[in-house]
Amino acid sequence: MNDTEAEERPAGLGRSPPDPLSVPNRPETSFLWFAKPMSTFKYIIWRNHKKKLFGAFIFVLLFVVLFMFVIQLPSFILNKLVG
Repeated sequence: MNDTEAEERPAGLGRSPPDPLSVPNRPETSFLWFAKPMSTFKYIIWRNHKKKLFGAFIFVLLFVVLFMFVIQLPSFILNKLVG
């Protein structure tokens, strides 16, 4: 660069200001798992295993109802027979 070009464009002038950085794309799981256990369950476990957990809940609920029915059936029959 010669002297005339250096005088026309001094250092630091003629440039645009720096652009700010864009917002980083952070996942929702960037939290402490022991501080928010329900958020951990929601984002890590529920999102991946929603159908399996729902099916297991229905199965356990039906099993409990059937088990209660089987346990109470003999006493119900005995009460009907005795009076």
